[in-house]
Amino acid sequence: MDSIKSWIAQGKLSALIEKTNQTGQPVLIFTDQGSSILVGEAEWREMQEKIRKHDYLKSVDKNPIQFEAKDPHQMEWQQTRDDGYFSDA
Repeated sequence: MDSIKSWIAQGKLSALIEKTNQTGQPVLIFTDQGSSILVGEAEWREMQEKIRKHDYLKSVDKNPIQFEAKDPHQMEWQQTRDDGYFSDA
């Protein structure tokens, strides 16, 4: 990742934006007080989509889907059918 001092980046902001969008590589802009990262819009959208998918998968993991038969005879039939299938082997 390229890095640049903030006072230099101010004068080259348009060029930095263009370069970031063309290459897809982020640019670290820093000062003595801290730093920020300039990313292109396409990369930002991709990161947001990954975060949404990650959050969705975490929520599904906490609440697994559970199936129940509406008619208890369906479960008995399924179990009987499976037992009959394996006992003939």
